[in-house]
Amino acid sequence: MKGVARMRANFTQEQIEALKEYDVEIARKAQIAHDHGLACNFIDLERIETHLPKLLKEKEQLDAARAEVMQRKVGDYSPIRTPIDWCKPETYKMKLPVYE
Repeated sequence: MKGVARMRANFTQEQIEALKEYDVEIARKAQIAHDHGLACNFIDLERIETHLPKLLKEKEQLDAARAEVMQRKVGDYSPIRTPIDWCKPETYKMKLPVYE
């Protein structure tokens, strides 16, 4: 499953308030995700302002694909027809500092 699905969380308002005690900037970005109803991991959260249009389009396409699958009859495993071109798995590699 590595590279196929990323773990994501939906932030609650209580969690955002608790984040404010430690990091106001992360809490502000979590509030953006919460306001738009986005499930986010901390990697996406770091760059949510620049990738917000992509994340919103991805959410829209995933909702449409879920609706299509839920309308199918039992046993219908045909490929989905809904376009999901904005939904691409990403892999992230951490860049470690080089000490000399």
